[in-house]
Amino acid sequence: MKSATIKIGSSFYLLFILFPGIYQPCQTTDYNEDSQGESFDFLSRLCHEWENAAKLPANLGVRQVTVRAGNVPTTESS
Repeated sequence: MKSATIKIGSSFYLLFILFPGIYQPCQTTDYNEDSQGESFDFLSRLCHEWENAAKLPANLGVRQVTVRAGNVPTTESS
């Protein structure tokens, strides 16, 4: 996990950058933004624990966004 603080205008943002593996590999399932991640191995459990540890308390009044981005390896050419 990497973290960084950036300033945009007069606001500061704390970023936590994870490389998640929370979607179980499957050749017949298409994952999208509504897909629920699973805890199926060490890395996926670790990612869930990191995300939960990074959650800010709701009473802080701070907007928090969790972005999950990744690469999808394929044998097809585009």
